[in-house]
Amino acid sequence: MKTTTLLFTVLFVFGISQNSEAQQSTSESQVFEHIKSRLGTPDSEYMINSTAACEGPDGLYISEIESKPIHLKFRQTFTYREESRDLIIEGEKGVSASGEKLSDFMVFYARMHDYIRIALNPEYLIHETDSIEAGDQHIMIFGQTSEYKLEYKTDLNYLPQEYTFYITEEQYITTKFESWKQVNNAVWVPSVVRIIDGEKIFTFNYTEILVSLLQ
Repeated sequence: MKTTTLLFTVLFVFGISQNSEAQQSTSESQVFEHIKSRLGTPDSEYMINSTAACEGPDGLYISEIESKPIHLKFRQTFTYREESRDLIIEGEKGVSASGEKLSDFMVFYARMHDYIRIALNPEYLIHETDSIEAGDQHIMIFGQTSEYKLEYKTDLNYLPQEYTFYITEEQYITTKFESWKQVNNAVWVPSVVRIIDGEKIFTFNYTEILVSLLQ
C-alpha cells in the first residue's frame, strides 16, 4: 500500500511539473502573437512608410523610412549639417547612397531605427528569447538582439511600452513607445518614440505612418 501511494505521489508531482513546463512553453510561443493581435499587425507581409520630425542633443532633423520584411531605405536630413544620411539595407548587407558598403554595426544601426516595425513585430528585434515574466503591471521579455542582450516590456494587455538593449552592463539604450494611435483604420502604432542613451534624449514625432500590404 505504501509503495502504491509513493508511486502515485511521484507520478502526480511529475505530471504537475510537466504541465507547468508545457504552460510556460506555450506562453513563450504565444506572447508575440498576443502583441501582434493587440496591435492589429497584418498576418501577411507589409510595407511601412514613415516620416518623423526628430529632436536630439545637436538639433532638429527628419527621419524617413521605407520598410519591407528584408529591404529597408533609411534617410535622415539635418538642420545642423549639410550632409544627409542615406542607407539601403538588403537582408544583412547594406550600402550608402554612394554605394559604399556598410559595416555590420551600421546595418544594425539602420534597422534599429525601424521603430514602427519593431513595435508591430517584436521578433524583428528579438532574435532569441531567454525567458518571459509576467508581473503585477508588466510583461517582461528577456532575450537577445543580433548583437546585444535585451529587455522588452509590455503592459498586461500586451501593448508595447519600452525596450532596453545593453551594450555593456553599464551602457544601455532605452526606447519608449508613446501616444498610440490607429492608422489604416486597423493598426495601432506609436506616434511618439523616445530614445534615452545615457544623458542624451532623442524624440521622434511621427507626422506620417502608412502600413500597406505587399502583393
